[in-house]
Amino acid sequence: GSLELGKELTERLSARVAMSSRARQPTLNELYRPYRVGDFSVDADENLAIERINGIELGVTWQVNDDLSTSLVLFQDHLRDSVANVSSPTDPNDAQRINLDRALAEGLEIAFDYQLRENLNIACRGLLLDTEVRRCPENPGLQGNRFAQTPKHRAITSLLWTPEPWIVQLDARLESKRYDDARNSRLLDSLTSLDIALARMLSESTRLR
Repeated sequence: GSLELGKELTERLSARVAMSSRARQPTLNELYRPYRVGDFSVDADENLAIERINGIELGVTWQVNDDLSTSLVLFQDHLRDSVANVSSPTDPNDAQRINLDRALAEGLEIAFDYQLRENLNIACRGLLLDTEVRRCPENPGLQGNRFAQTPKHRAITSLLWTPEPWIVQLDARLESKRYDDARNSRLLDSLTSLDIALARMLSESTRLR
């Protein structure tokens, strides 16, 4: 469940605070499907528990003018029993899906939206995310490590052009380096991608992509 409280500070400035408690069931792959990549193997675990997340958010939104708005969100999530591929302390190539006892994710998200003209909009989103394994009795060496496959910095810029009946969207994404594994032993390169989408409105409720 969640609880959110908001307040209009001025005509163009608002603030909110939100608290939430969420749960996630393990997927069928996590429960029953092992896999191997080269010498590295991960065993499934049919006894995985439900992940539970308790979080809080503090946000501010500023409507600078009729065309420009910006928002800032601070968040912190406390995770219990999050699922991770954890290597054996004696064999780094032999991993098991387990529930991490305690973990933390916290960060900052900032966004800008600017209406360049009637049918042209640009939006920018940035995320700074810090993650940490707080407790893992099965492999205490993971304590203090970052989550696997989770970049610390992420940014995306979207340009949306809507000349009727067409919709054209261009997305540019940048993600920082991240670790490939829970041991933080394999560092992956940063990622840059560019996506273009084209759609045509056939009616008010139907589009062709």
